[in-house]
Amino acid sequence: MAPFGSLPQTPGRVLGCCAICGEFVGPQSASIGPGIRAADIFKSSTEWKQCVQKQGYVSGHISELEKVYLRHPWLWAWLYRAILYEPSTDKFRLTGVGFAREAPNGLIQVPAARDHFYICLRLKEEDGIKLTEAFPLGITWARSSQWATQGYPIHERCWTLTTRLLDIRLVKGHLKEFTRALQREWFGMRHYEGDVIEVLRDTDYWGRWLGVCRMAGGLIGIFYMGAFVVPVGKSIHSLFQPKDGTTFVPPFMRFHKHGIKGLGTPVDAPRFFFNGLDAESAAKWTATLTASPVNTDRLANDAYSTLPWAYLVLEDVLTLAKEY
Repeated sequence: MAPFGSLPQTPGRVLGCCAICGEFVGPQSASIGPGIRAADIFKSSTEWKQCVQKQGYVSGHISELEKVYLRHPWLWAWLYRAILYEPSTDKFRLTGVGFAREAPNGLIQVPAARDHFYICLRLKEEDGIKLTEAFPLGITWARSSQWATQGYPIHERCWTLTTRLLDIRLVKGHLKEFTRALQREWFGMRHYEGDVIEVLRDTDYWGRWLGVCRMAGGLIGIFYMGAFVVPVGKSIHSLFQPKDGTTFVPPFMRFHKHGIKGLGTPVDAPRFFFNGLDAESAAKWTATLTASPVNTDRLANDAYSTLPWAYLVLEDVLTLAKEY
């Protein structure tokens, strides 16, 4: 790894795109959310506000990011980690989670410890926080021996989503094969404007990758627990509605002033949604639920027939009839 401050900067040169989803890492992603500034991320929680006022930065274990709600969802694209590559040793290494520069300088600059995150507007090493840096590479670029340390930036959310599907221990243990698999998948696509599911849906390729890692495949992780499997052509709303056109309100939902055309809120969520958890955990997750409108968008993309899924039927589900 290159020590922090050891590589020449290139002001104005951006980090480029996420090696998994192909979208920009950093401020360029804010073009769809004008007015977003880097400092806005510290408004995400009272604790973060206090931390930045006291010490000028926020840091901690990456598990804390799972609990954070960002007011501006575009800021998730500013949080990234990297897979670093050192040509001299032909070794790959995973970094921690950093925050993209509002004024980019052409370098990946993130915590060296892969289980930690560090968010600071004026980037510098702090006590107990060791940073590393590298030249960013696009996933479709050839690696160069002229750069001592180079890396592939990846959105933290894309990394989390991918490693839930493919098993985080497997990916961490085979970073070289994982990076090679991503490169071949992107080169094999007709264009580079996909999304996470588009990249991961090639079951034949990822099956070969598992073979390289000496894994037979099978059920290697749980992606969703207790999810509605909405058939192609239906929406979450139509899934529950009678075929005769009448409107049915599920027992776990309540609608308010504008009826079914307005916002709905959960009814007795601990019983309907979290009945497999203890009371304390159920109460905790119930507190995260919010009001939402009816989702009438019909599913057009048939991901079920291409993704390597296994379905487990939960016998104690209360939101769906047994016939479903």
